[in-house]
Amino acid sequence: YTHIGPSIPNFGAIDCYEFTFYPQSPTTIINRTSGVWNIEDDLWVYNGTLTFQNNDPVNVGGFLTAGGTTNFSYNTSDAPLNVKYFLWQWPLGGTLFMDSGHYLNFVPTLYNSNATFYSDSSLYQNIVVNNPNKVYLHSDMRINQSLTLLNGNIQTITYDTFYVILNTGAIIGGSGYIEGSLVQYVDLAPGPNGGDSPDNLVVNFPVGTANGPSPVSVDFSNVTTAGKLTVEAFQSIHPNTINSSETLGRYWRITKDEDLAFNSADITFNYRPEDFNSTTFTEATDEASMIVGKYDASWSYPSIFTRTPG
Repeated sequence: YTHIGPSIPNFGAIDCYEFTFYPQSPTTIINRTSGVWNIEDDLWVYNGTLTFQNNDPVNVGGFLTAGGTTNFSYNTSDAPLNVKYFLWQWPLGGTLFMDSGHYLNFVPTLYNSNATFYSDSSLYQNIVVNNPNKVYLHSDMRINQSLTLLNGNIQTITYDTFYVILNTGAIIGGSGYIEGSLVQYVDLAPGPNGGDSPDNLVVNFPVGTANGPSPVSVDFSNVTTAGKLTVEAFQSIHPNTINSSETLGRYWRITKDEDLAFNSADITFNYRPEDFNSTTFTEATDEASMIVGKYDASWSYPSIFTRTPG
């Protein structure tokens, strides 16, 4: 189905192979006021404004390419968007609007394929990943309310380094993890991941790499100014290590923004058995006595309060 003609103020349900909205005028509109949209392949919005005014889902079996304006939220209605392969928002003029309560779902694909995400600047409300073959980022992913890694991970390092960015109060859950870089907002009040006061504020970062999860938990003491903290996991020996033969094959980069201020923090790192090299640095022999190094132009060695070998 291709629409290049005048506005359609009351569009209903549709089942088609591909839907293309390519009006000659940018003021042309299509309002879906009833029914489900089932598009077997791609949904293309080149121009004009497409608005889903009811709560029925939009099922896209291929790509969603957003070049004009696409509104998935209207008044109190939110049309869930279920995408299999690719969400691509044009960097030059494409607009996606999803208000509070909206859900973007990456659903299982055929032939065990992954999904791809590219969005210039839109703020997504709730994203659910249900693709065991991962969602690959080709841009930062900004989330306002929740990210649920139901079945599958998000890989942030593709042809460049991108970030999953959680807004103030946003939560993250599920069995999956972020392969790469996760940014979370650290507030003065207790966050959704734990803690009971600014003197005991715990923020969990479910990060990892291709060979498995290696999450980090940060327990802040006396947060005085709110801000953002970024945690990134890497599946390799730290490039500035002093003795590579006796170093874990994993490290983390932790970066705070200029706003975040706190007295101190206790950080828990979770590594994997395969991070030992099995010859000169083994889990059985060296785990109980290994130290933690912090590199910031030079090495320092923070105190270890708790070890959990095995």
